[in-house]
Amino acid sequence: MASVSSSGFITNSDIDEFLAALTSKDRLKILNKWRTQSLKIEDNFLRGILKFPLSQDEVIAAFDLCETHNRASFELWIMENILTWEQNVAASAIRAWERTTDRILWHRLVPIASSPGLPQRIRFTILDIAPSSHGFELVKATLLCKEWEDLSPAFHALMFERCLQFELIDIRLDNIAWKILDQNKHISFPEDKSLLPAIGWLCRHKEKELEKWTLNSPKVLWVNILSSVLETHGRRGHEISKIEKIVLKANGQPVSSLKLPALWSRGELKNEIYKQIIKFPKTDASLLDGIPAAVISQEDCHEASHNSWMNNIIGRLPLTDPACRMKNLSSSFGRSYDQTRFSELHEARLLATNGKLGIATDKITRTKDFSDEEVVSSPITHAFASFINVLISPQNQIDLGENPWHLLAKAWISPASADLNALTTATRKGRGLLALAHIMVMSRMNGRDEAVLKLLDHIRSTDETEIRSVVRALGMINTPRSLLELISMLTRPNTSIQAQQDIVNVLAGKDLTSLQNEIRSAVHDLNVPENTEHPLFQIRDEISAMLHTREKPTEQVRNADTLADSQGGNLDQELGGMIPYYNSLSSEVKRALRTALFFNKTVTDSKHANSIDLSPLIDMQYKAMELLYREFFEDTVSQVLQKGVIQRKLDVIGYARPIMRNMDDFEAFIATLPVVKEIPFFSKFKLRKMLRALCQFEPGKRFTLDGLKAFGLFFLVFGRQNCRHGLEGLVITAAKDDRELAEFCRELHIFQDFRNRAAHEGFHPDASNDILGIWRTTALVVQWAFRTKDAQKTASLGAVKQAS
Repeated sequence: MASVSSSGFITNSDIDEFLAALTSKDRLKILNKWRTQSLKIEDNFLRGILKFPLSQDEVIAAFDLCETHNRASFELWIMENILTWEQNVAASAIRAWERTTDRILWHRLVPIASSPGLPQRIRFTILDIAPSSHGFELVKATLLCKEWEDLSPAFHALMFERCLQFELIDIRLDNIAWKILDQNKHISFPEDKSLLPAIGWLCRHKEKELEKWTLNSPKVLWVNILSSVLETHGRRGHEISKIEKIVLKANGQPVSSLKLPALWSRGELKNEIYKQIIKFPKTDASLLDGIPAAVISQEDCHEASHNSWMNNIIGRLPLTDPACRMKNLSSSFGRSYDQTRFSELHEARLLATNGKLGIATDKITRTKDFSDEEVVSSPITHAFASFINVLISPQNQIDLGENPWHLLAKAWISPASADLNALTTATRKGRGLLALAHIMVMSRMNGRDEAVLKLLDHIRSTDETEIRSVVRALGMINTPRSLLELISMLTRPNTSIQAQQDIVNVLAGKDLTSLQNEIRSAVHDLNVPENTEHPLFQIRDEISAMLHTREKPTEQVRNADTLADSQGGNLDQELGGMIPYYNSLSSEVKRALRTALFFNKTVTDSKHANSIDLSPLIDMQYKAMELLYREFFEDTVSQVLQKGVIQRKLDVIGYARPIMRNMDDFEAFIATLPVVKEIPFFSKFKLRKMLRALCQFEPGKRFTLDGLKAFGLFFLVFGRQNCRHGLEGLVITAAKDDRELAEFCRELHIFQDFRNRAAHEGFHPDASNDILGIWRTTALVVQWAFRTKDAQKTASLGAVKQAS
């Protein structure tokens, strides 16, 4: 991959742009932009980024952009990995192989095309690109497979076309063609893609039967058109005679243009016309379509034809035809990358076409069909190349610098000796692929809970690709702590259905004996809709299957379980009526709210209620809200800080140097805003502490807002619609105006102050009448969180649409 200004290939600045993309969608937009600019990526760059957990669309786009100067190695790599990739990716890889290589290893597609259970997309792609390699053998291998009859009309259409091109015959094609005609004979405007190719097939091989069928069929529009086609087909002899006269008149000299009859009408052309087509170089390979292989084999054409045209001729011959081997010897299509090993290559091809080159598990058996070149390290000069090189081959030499990519490369090679603190600090400075690379390296830290803690930086991401990478990494670390985090992720709001299914797949192979209570809680907390066809039903069933059953439960245990389930269900039902969006909350938040309500009900029903401190009730509600706001907004805050805009704007005000007068002025402005000035115990000290910390934040560090007050202040300062200090609109909120935003901040302030006083001074039983008011505040805080999250999501989608 050329990193300097090499014409047609991406440069270091292009790589920087790609690495700066935060999400899968952003990276896909950049790849598509490169396509519109006709930029290419070298195959080593492709191999490197394919090691990342990219989305399928990204991988396909990367294959579409790939070029290679190491054709032999690239061919072998693709052929050995086709069956390990998802079918859409494999199809893109086959097209990249066709576009960028000499296609020496076409014979390795033969056992793939012949294999039972091959996905239709791969089978279709092989059939589609067949004419650019050895079309006769690839089409024959596909035709002989027993499964293609049940495939789509599009596949049948392509099969008819290819078999007409290469003069291959099968009784099943006749049967399918008649079936297609019968199914559409009463439809004036059929949508069946295979109808026209089926008609062409029957014109070529069942002309008389087709004429009879046409006479006995309803006269809908397409049947009338078919009658015209048959009439033209019947006059093919006259057209062929004209072509023969032109050829004879040329007296062996090239004819400038030969307008041949339709593909299905070429079967009766005479040898003189074949000679005229074959003997002189052409650019239109379709001129060879429909010519029987026996005729091509008889023609001595190798002296008069250049190599590319010879490739087209060879592709029409069975590999066992003696003429095929002779023509191979003088053809670029037949040569090996290692010229001295043509005999071995020809033997490998014969094994393939005779069904003796098999597929072992998910790979094609390796044969010595050409010199196997070593994969060279990526030639790019960007620091990203260090990590790419070790992903392709850990034996590659790497740069020992202190760039985050160099550190990741060293940690990948020697995970046991990696300094995780230094590595995490370095990689926190970026997102996107750098974050994915950090997660990948953490996945190699098997048995180290320290790595689990480092993954917490990514666990609240809104990018699905990043979340699914965290799931895989936690599974590979495989400690009780990592498994516990996986179970907790099941009910988090940023975990998609796909990520939940990934979690289930990872947990299925683990020892979960010590985590039964956590699994039971997750099953209970999954927000499964009433629609029984929803994927969450299957996910819940799969998680439930991980619960260990007691062989001989006692009556006491059964009663206890029944009582617990009943109480849990009643608590959830009651909380669902009190708190909006309750069913969408994560397990951790629900658990804290259940504890608060359980304590509430226990104290209320107790004879000793007047002697019990109620502060734990307030504390659990506050804990639930703090967990919720961390889940919803911690990643948002981190993303904003990594951009550096907030730091620069606060520096302008004076929080970096610091300038006391300017800070006092700004804090007084905030403290005297409408509604804010009415907040009891509003602390300008806490505001300054938070703003100073934000201004001094350096990318690579970890920042956490301390409590609900801090979240409220953050939204108040950076989410306003109007601010004379230039801090407006840096964070999206759900507030319709600045006054409503201030009211939201007030609720968070009062809630935390109330909880702090209760925790330090206790909550006197006489104040039990205020408990309902506290629950109402909790409900309001939850509602604010969901409204703000929805507003941020809507704004993000709007930005994506505008950019596209």
